[in-house]
Amino acid sequence: MVQRGKFREDLFFRLAVVPIHVPPLRARAEDIEMLARRILDAATPEGLPPLKLPESTLAALRAHDWPGNVRELRNVLERAAYLARAAGEEDVRMLGMPTAAPRPAAAADPFVFDPTTSYRDARAKFDALFERRYVTWLLERHGGNISAAAREAQMDRKHLSDLARRHGLGGSS
Repeated sequence: MVQRGKFREDLFFRLAVVPIHVPPLRARAEDIEMLARRILDAATPEGLPPLKLPESTLAALRAHDWPGNVRELRNVLERAAYLARAAGEEDVRMLGMPTAAPRPAAAADPFVFDPTTSYRDARAKFDALFERRYVTWLLERHGGNISAAAREAQMDRKHLSDLARRHGLGGSS
């Protein structure tokens, strides 16, 4: 971000005294229970009993991919704790929590490079991956209608038809 001019260089060097790499929360599902309990303890007003985390709530928390990492987890749990206390409940429930849908495989970072692969082979792999995803997305948007999809993509219908066939994707003219 410093190289792109999106982050102040002087501030970066002040903060980068001891760099620590912390994987995203989605890669540390085993930490979610401990973090959740700590967040709930911190959100418990003094003199009130701590809220309980039922297994169903923990399962939902583990299933979510937490794109906002620990900040998102904290916000969700603080809101859920407030709602539970307002309702006079002892358990933090799914109310106000994100859906338990795991991150789809297509959303994973496709740019993982193999050092044993040449530039040409790596580029061919990613070109094919892009081509397949783009054509799939385009055909889904148009219910498989190749003519309509080609118009939107501003490409020749025959070319789009060839791409769809190359990737084993159906479509109608």
